[in-house]
Amino acid sequence: MINQETRIETVDKNMLSKSIARRMGMPIIDVIQMIDIFEDEIITSVKENKKVQLNGFLIFMPKNVGKSKIISALDHKEYEIPARRTVDVRVGKYFKDSIKDAYTEVEEVSDDNTEKQTKSRRSKK
Repeated sequence: MINQETRIETVDKNMLSKSIARRMGMPIIDVIQMIDIFEDEIITSVKENKKVQLNGFLIFMPKNVGKSKIISALDHKEYEIPARRTVDVRVGKYFKDSIKDAYTEVEEVSDDNTEKQTKSRRSKK
């Protein structure tokens, strides 16, 4: 089978910063610093067991996971995993609703063109 699904492009912090800087008419270094501070504030809040809610966009919720035990597949010994804090990230309704219409169909075709299967993917328009 030849998969004809298109590649999903990644937008990293630098690309995002350039776009924001251009739209805001700001130096890119200031935008990068602002994003770094934004990330630090979210991390600090979650570490302090606070929920960070960007209404309609994202919610970062601290999640405390108790200690647990596992048995290693390599040496068959039991190991204890200590209690820890992790984060649960949820996408808000506005974000979800904003990308709903980006749905497209992609066909997957066999080598001899006799079998066609439809696959779905999300793409940015």
